[in-house]
Amino acid sequence: MRSLVNGLLGDGCDVVLISMPFSGDNQLNSIPGVNRKPGGASYLHAHNEVGRLETISWTPIFYFIEPVFRAINHASSLRDYDVVAMAGKSGGGWSTTVAAAFDPRIAHSYAIAGTMPMYLRRITTSDLGDWEQSGSSLWSRVDYLDLYLMGALEAGRTADLMWLQHDSCCFQGGRAYGFMPQLIGFASRMGIAGLSFFVEPNTSMQHAVTPTFVDRVLGDLRERRRRSPNTRRQ
Repeated sequence: MRSLVNGLLGDGCDVVLISMPFSGDNQLNSIPGVNRKPGGASYLHAHNEVGRLETISWTPIFYFIEPVFRAINHASSLRDYDVVAMAGKSGGGWSTTVAAAFDPRIAHSYAIAGTMPMYLRRITTSDLGDWEQSGSSLWSRVDYLDLYLMGALEAGRTADLMWLQHDSCCFQGGRAYGFMPQLIGFASRMGIAGLSFFVEPNTSMQHAVTPTFVDRVLGDLRERRRRSPNTRRQ
């Protein structure tokens, strides 16, 4: 993501970097949790352990998404932004899709190699993902197809979904051709114009933010700013 961040800063955008739980700046040895089995308190050490905290009325997906909403709240209290956009890769791509679905302030979202509809996931650890990707009871009520649509629901909002053709990790992009054109057609009939996708035909089997992805995100934001010269802050 470094090249994308540098490009955004070079274009005069303000950037907030957020790490997922147990990674980056949030990398702790353990986080206090609750053991719902007899024996008292326990500690959480990884994503797949947070499911212990889920109840009928609350999900620990809160820990993954709430920091995004609070970051937007804080930034907006400091400056009057015309555009809020979000981008992420892998777990960050998942966070981008989920956050944009539930917060319409995110005008433009760019999710890279982050999700795949549940019915298209292979029964492997990498494709099912960590707990937040497939283990929460939330996914019995909503599918990623719904989230893709929600990210572009309001007029003027866009959701750009990107995958790598030969991703070495997960969510290989060829599967996107089996549902995204149909989903975009459905969205168009529903009056949702901002849904798009792109598959990087990479040959290096990498799981990365490629230069093509960087150019796509930066180019899109630059073109939107060119068409809206009154845009002051992004």
